[in-house]
Amino acid sequence: MITIKNKLKLFFITFTLNCFLIYIYFNQKLVEFDKIFIECIFFIHTLLFFALYHSYYKLIDILHVCLFLSIGCFFLIDSFYIRFLLLGLMITIKLLWIWENNQCIMNTKGTVFHGIHDKIFHTFTFIYYSVCCLFLKK
Repeated sequence: MITIKNKLKLFFITFTLNCFLIYIYFNQKLVEFDKIFIECIFFIHTLLFFALYHSYYKLIDILHVCLFLSIGCFFLIDSFYIRFLLLGLMITIKLLWIWENNQCIMNTKGTVFHGIHDKIFHTFTFIYYSVCCLFLKK
């Protein structure tokens, strides 16, 4: 179950991302893939707002997977600004993970990672973020 405090965090992060994405969409020259990516993210965020409001945890779990797929698109995106925004999101997720005692704020099952799983997760994310930084070019 996601606490009201975490729902508010998710709402604020998602709303902030949408504001930046709207600005990028209308003020930057984007290739077709980047436009489609932003449109898909808006659709996913609309579903997320609905799911958070109505506490539809199965939908939130599906959207949680979509989050990782969208982060995985980092290397397919042409826009520096979208890549920078994704990198900022990844850093925000990592910081929240640390501050929330190894628990994701989108976690609907109350699972907490410790031991080897936690070390593998942190190692993988550190390597992925580092590679993303190398490819973050304007």
